[in-house]
Amino acid sequence: MLQGVDKPFSLVRVPPQTRRTKPKTDSGASALAPLLDGSTAGELIPEMVRHGLQQLIELEVAAVLGAERHERSDDRLGYRNGYRPRNLATQIGDIDLMIP
Repeated sequence: MLQGVDKPFSLVRVPPQTRRTKPKTDSGASALAPLLDGSTAGELIPEMVRHGLQQLIELEVAAVLGAERHERSDDRLGYRNGYRPRNLATQIGDIDLMIP
């Protein structure tokens, strides 16, 4: 028994219709797999940087909107409206990103 608690606690069962499920997201491993087969570091590193930056952009948009992509939520603060291409110049070369 926990200190300061008179009664033991019990777990509460949540009905299925009120449970929140995390939307399925693509891990991106399938996009990087072809590059691992016989590619050089010159091809792999820019793609890994692009993939990482794209994931950070998606996470930031989800945080600002208060909901993941395709998620229905009462806490949602806005909506997505497509993507626009943006080129980012880096030391490893130009990286094409899609900005929501």
